[in-house]
Amino acid sequence: MQWASQRQRYNAIDEWDLASAGQNWKRIRMAPEPGTGAPRIPLSISKNLRTLAHDLSNSIETIMQASYLLSQAKLDDTNKKWVELIDNASRDAARINREIREILRSQSETS
Repeated sequence: MQWASQRQRYNAIDEWDLASAGQNWKRIRMAPEPGTGAPRIPLSISKNLRTLAHDLSNSIETIMQASYLLSQAKLDDTNKKWVELIDNASRDAARINREIREILRSQSETS
């Protein structure tokens, strides 16, 4: 898909850091609703971001499992609060990652 202008491209995607070998991204904004004719996330970028999101999910799951195992140990009140903090933060990270994956699914070009 050709972008009508550089500004249109950034309406859907903001500040891609394509210079790095892994095509990492700095920030993504909420893209317009599907079917509006708005620019879509290019397939090559979407595939890279989905791979990163999948890898992030694996890391978050490890943290969540470790947090659960720690919560089963005999801990003093202070350490229980730390485990609860880790658990809550990892659940938030998992939710945010799901939202990112949903944006990628709904706003990406199809093959």
